[in-house]
Amino acid sequence: MILDLGKKQIKLIIDISKTKLNQIYSKDIDYPNPWLWLNGWANKSLGFQYLNIKYFEKNKSIKLFILCIKNILKSLKLSGFNLHFNGKFRDYNALMVSWCFKSDFKKDGVFHDRYFNISSVDDANVFWFLISIDGYIPEQLVDNICILKQKKISFKNNFSFFFNNFLPELWKSKFKWIRIFHTLVYESLYAKAIAREVYLLKTKGYFFDRVIQPYEAQPYQNEINRLLKIQNPHIKTIGYIHSTIPPLPTCLIKRNGAPEYLFVHGFGQLEILSKLLGWHHENLFNISSLRYQLKKEEKFGGWIFLPYDFDQNQQILQAFELFLSLQLPDSLPVLNSRCHPARIDSIVHIELIENIENLMKKYKNRFSLDIKDNYSIFIGATSAVIEALERGVDVVHISTRPIFETYQSDIWNYLSVEQINPQLFKYKLLKKGSYIQLGTGSSQFFESILRI
Repeated sequence: MILDLGKKQIKLIIDISKTKLNQIYSKDIDYPNPWLWLNGWANKSLGFQYLNIKYFEKNKSIKLFILCIKNILKSLKLSGFNLHFNGKFRDYNALMVSWCFKSDFKKDGVFHDRYFNISSVDDANVFWFLISIDGYIPEQLVDNICILKQKKISFKNNFSFFFNNFLPELWKSKFKWIRIFHTLVYESLYAKAIAREVYLLKTKGYFFDRVIQPYEAQPYQNEINRLLKIQNPHIKTIGYIHSTIPPLPTCLIKRNGAPEYLFVHGFGQLEILSKLLGWHHENLFNISSLRYQLKKEEKFGGWIFLPYDFDQNQQILQAFELFLSLQLPDSLPVLNSRCHPARIDSIVHIELIENIENLMKKYKNRFSLDIKDNYSIFIGATSAVIEALERGVDVVHISTRPIFETYQSDIWNYLSVEQINPQLFKYKLLKKGSYIQLGTGSSQFFESILRI
């Protein structure tokens, strides 16, 4: 079964690389193309749903048509963006495009980026274009920061976005279905709206010779790179995989708008990108991690980690209960649930945590305070598995979609994988530092990119 899963994952990568990506480069299809963000972890994204329907479900044509219609209707809820900035217009060495939360700002408006582990005051020649995830805008904004905030959903804002974005795209499509299904879906219009704001920075008086992003291959990230290359063919586009590549890394198959230079923090990740995903070795750079630091005492033992996204709650709970039922009394350390940091207020995450805690009460004799807490359980698609292994924690992985969510040694050569049952896996790291080389600082990154 282990070999079957690994081989199926590789077959899927090869199939997508040879067929889907080639077919999609058509004059009838505009960019960005969210259908190409074929990920196995963002369950509500168009690419995830397409991947699931196309390769694993029946009645594909009907389900894909319904998916298209739903996503077009969803796009009618888009309300547009406001850009907030106070800075003086001038040239900068680099443009950093990243995400921000309220907790990332100090009272004086200084921003600390959790992905690059650097601050907005570390280099005055770097300009930050931040996408607010929680809608927070600090009272003070330093000169080298602008923040993009989504407008409140209202009839006025939604109609304005519809009139200025949806209708022009509909007209450009010439009412061809293939173009409509690619350009009028939610993620396409969302990506274009964000990329347009970045593109227009030049008209406001900002100039850069390179753009850097915490790269996840999201449609808007590739669209930013593509538009800036049209605007300035000499600009250098740079990405940093701030976490690790996903277990099934189909979303990172190199496609139009991918950064010219990609930084990773593990030679094992570099090998996967170059051998399976179409990236040229000379455009890949392996550095020590900026995000995951050696001296930072990150407690990974004693937790049940929830993923960013999931949709099979009952199957998750059934798999977790089966796991608990197989354990001997007093064989597990006391465990606590830990939500994904970007999903703390999610109702479905809160409900899952409550149900998990109820199951632990039901099987409370399995847990003991005398057992060392160097042990954690991970649910669904999450890259935190790799960090835990690199920090010496024993890992159990519960997966309801093993093709999408589990690590297999056919791809991840420096992992040993044990499958306990169809939804339960154990991993061991064969070579420390192979996937995350824990860092000691962030200065090397700027030193490296300025030499490119």
